[in-house]
Amino acid sequence: MGHAAKYLADQDGAFEVRECKGRSGHCLEQVISDKPIPWSPLPDPFTLAGDEGWSDYRIVADVRFESEAPAVVMGRIDSSNVFRDEKALLPSGYALRVKPDGAWEILSTQYKKPTVTLASGSVAIGRNQWHQMALSVHGKQISASLDGKSLATVECSAHAHGMFALGTEWDHIQFDNLSVTP
Repeated sequence: MGHAAKYLADQDGAFEVRECKGRSGHCLEQVISDKPIPWSPLPDPFTLAGDEGWSDYRIVADVRFESEAPAVVMGRIDSSNVFRDEKALLPSGYALRVKPDGAWEILSTQYKKPTVTLASGSVAIGRNQWHQMALSVHGKQISASLDGKSLATVECSAHAHGMFALGTEWDHIQFDNLSVTP
């Protein structure tokens, strides 16, 4: 993993450094596959980093699906305080969510408000391969790509600044080659 991975902080789930599958080196892997019984809010697993003041940036991460769980790359997280909404599955921000079957969506999430699907679709992807996900936020534009091919560019002003995160559901998925650039 690159240097940025040293500064990721688990919010839920358990992200551990493990041997990569299908390539050499070490990767970040979410390893809890049994959803715990919650005593308080229990969002889907995510790990975040960055600065609340960041506004325009691009997040790129390689992902490998090790289960039926989706891979999620999030940006402009203006709040990760899941105690504000006990039903929230993701922090408040933008998310690119890709499932192992190639279904994808760009979401805007805010606490105590319905999740908004800004764009969605499906692409053909190889199940046991590494894929590169990218989410860019610049002004009102949110752009997503998979394996270097544009998925969608949409406009939304719900989130102006915030941190970034990697996430999934309650199962195994690997992340590698994380990059966040202005």
